Amino acid sequence: MLPHPHEPDVRQAFDLLGERFPGSLLALDTAGPGFFDSQDQHDALSEVAARMR
Repeated sequence: MLPHPHEPDVRQAFDLLGERFPGSLLALDTAGPGFFDSQDQHDALSEVAARMR
């Protein structure tokens, strides 16, 4: 999971993946601001001490 890392770090990670797996497709799951605002009401996330930001 990459919740709000610094853009240069994300670019570097994707560049490394592209070099290692040329021609591959990358599928991502995304979440909008509402997800982060409501994580305390989520059945599983509410039980985890770490908070996504």
